[in-house]
Amino acid sequence: MFQTIFWGHPIFQMITDSWKNYFSIGLFLIAMALFIFVFPQIIAYLIASLLLAAGIFMLVLAYRAFRMRKEFSRWFEF
Repeated sequence: MFQTIFWGHPIFQMITDSWKNYFSIGLFLIAMALFIFVFPQIIAYLIASLLLAAGIFMLVLAYRAFRMRKEFSRWFEF
């Protein structure tokens, strides 16, 4: 009785249907770990590129927020 209820549960179906995703993520993480062991200096470049992309994204976001505030400030002037 318990097995029929458990095996037919939608959460269990969702977890078991996505085993290929878990497998591919696991292989990717192992490959990245081996790549970093072989080329340890590459981790610095990866982190630097991530920080650079995040910085550019934040500057663009700040500019768009500034422009939006300037655009909509005229709507709230009394």
